[in-house]
Amino acid sequence: MLLTFIGPIRCLSVTPDGRYIVSGSIGKEIKVLSLDKKELLHTIEDAHNDSINSVEMSKDGKYIISASNDRSIRVFDFSKRKKVYTIPDAHKENIFAALVTPNNNYIVSGSNDNVLKVFVNPYNLHALTITGINSFH
Repeated sequence: MLLTFIGPIRCLSVTPDGRYIVSGSIGKEIKVLSLDKKELLHTIEDAHNDSINSVEMSKDGKYIISASNDRSIRVFDFSKRKKVYTIPDAHKENIFAALVTPNNNYIVSGSNDNVLKVFVNPYNLHALTITGINSFH
């Protein structure tokens, strides 16, 4: 299976059932590939306004969570290929990581602004903010 992307691929995730790969790229697109069929299922073009740095599948396999240089976190319905909601300006700088907790209750993100944030999912609420994360020594 060989696919072409608009710009380098920045991130990958696998659905909980292991049947699909989700990718995010500098080209602002999310692609879903079927491992069973060995083909591209669909592309969400312009998923963000800037490069996508993180994609994560929800643990129930229903949603794709993505984070970008546009400082937003977005959630897409996996089967409908539609954006469900956006957390705009989730950070002050580029977001490099976003994940979902095993119970699907929280979205956790990390950014170049040295801040880790936890959002109640699916609502745009700050449950917790941890600042000053630089490195571990």
